Amino acid sequence: MSARNGFFQLIIKEDGTYIKITEAEMGGKSVLFDEISNYLIDKKIYEYDKISLGKALASLRDVIELKLTMAIIFPIDEYLKIEVMEERLYAKGRFYPPTNNGRLMTKDDIIGTLVRSGIKYGMNEQLVNEFLINRQYCTDYILAKATPAVQGHDAVVTYHFNTDLTLKPKTNEDGSVDFHQLDMISHCTKDELLATLTPVDQGKPGIDVCGNILRPAKVNNRIMRHGNKIYMSEDGFNMYSEVDGHVTLTDQRVFVSDTYEVHADVDSSTGDVVYEGNVVIRGNVITGFSVKAKGDIEVNGVVEGARIEAGGQIVLKRGMQGMNKGMLIANGNIISKFI
Repeated sequence: MSARNGFFQLIIKEDGTYIKITEAEMGGKSVLFDEISNYLIDKKIYEYDKISLGKALASLRDVIELKLTMAIIFPIDEYLKIEVMEERLYAKGRFYPPTNNGRLMTKDDIIGTLVRSGIKYGMNEQLVNEFLINRQYCTDYILAKATPAVQGHDAVVTYHFNTDLTLKPKTNEDGSVDFHQLDMISHCTKDELLATLTPVDQGKPGIDVCGNILRPAKVNNRIMRHGNKIYMSEDGFNMYSEVDGHVTLTDQRVFVSDTYEVHADVDSSTGDVVYEGNVVIRGNVITGFSVKAKGDIEVNGVVEGARIEAGGQIVLKRGMQGMNKGMLIANGNIISKFI
């Protein structure tokens, strides 16, 4: 323990009841009027000289003794006052000395007082033994501690690809905007790690000093949802791509495809298209823009003065109006209604 606190003791004499107040050691806490008042109320002593008591505390040096009341009280045993603190996470006790002819508490008395106060768990018997060896009064003893609940955490899915495909044209050094590079595709390669699941942790219940279960806060579980051309690790915590292609996140579900579809024209709204697999364009390819793919390229509309480059074949469902600057390059066939 630290420096001894100040304390008080009631003394019963033939002419009344006295109080003896001992000043705190250097670094200890002094006795307060309210603490004495509350103790006297607990012992049903209501009529006493409050003015003299207040003056005595104000002028206290070392030890002082003064008469509280003419009444001669019955002897009072050593007293333990219990207070359950902070949502029953610990129980604090303060001991008060007996009057002359009062009885000292035993270990069983202290444990019994704790039990009668509702303390059923986490009693610190070692601290009780220390008090019995070196009694310190008007001093807080943490006589019981709860085992707090261990809080868990929600399951967390971490995506290792760009899930924000908001159109952001590249700004050139001269301040102009390049609508050809919009970065609208999250490319992926075969066996690439796409997502990781940190599993839910439910936490661990605790017990308060009154023996009640302390439940950890509720947590939310999550699972990794996906479509085809994706495989999971054996433990289910890692998600991988089965193919070279592109990956998207839709309604918290991961999709991988090796065919990239442009549902409108290739123009300033899409930028140039560069893709590792096959490309299908539902609209036209506008002058000045390009499509490059390692697989096949299929265009349902018209190709204007644009550049189309395929590692496989090029199929133009309608044809090409190249305006003397269009270019078609393929390692396979080029199929078109007209050029």
